[in-house]
Amino acid sequence: MAATIVIVLAAGIPNYSAFKTLFSNTDGMREGYEYVEKTFSLRGLTEFIGEHPEYMSVVSFNVDEPDSGIYYGADIPRAQGAISNLFLLIEYERQVLEGKIDPDEPVQISDIDRFFLPQISENAYNSSVELLEAESEDGVLTLDEAVATMIASNGLAI
Repeated sequence: MAATIVIVLAAGIPNYSAFKTLFSNTDGMREGYEYVEKTFSLRGLTEFIGEHPEYMSVVSFNVDEPDSGIYYGADIPRAQGAISNLFLLIEYERQVLEGKIDPDEPVQISDIDRFFLPQISENAYNSSVELLEAESEDGVLTLDEAVATMIASNGLAI
């Protein structure tokens, strides 16, 4: 019994804010759960968006010209999750094509650690680091390999 209490306290105290958020946002966590199986592919995701625009919000604008932006459902709070990686991937590809970023630029795995936020997608981050370490030689890999790992693991810190 005492061991159970110690385990609950050890797991619960450091993660209290995460547990509190999870349990206070049960409606948000359940939103769209029945559609998850249909959205594993980009095609499935776009079909889902077309069929259920009420679950979508899009905000896209140039910070220098916010009046010319796209604002669809902008006032509805939404959980963004790993979809932010899609935007990063699009911008990465654009900059690679324009020659602003070299996909072969070396990246130190240790440099990625500074972008990690404790208790935020910690499992995905740990999986990402394991994948990066398996791909790298002496803790160094290319920017393109890091981006591929971000996609494979939904690592928000990469």
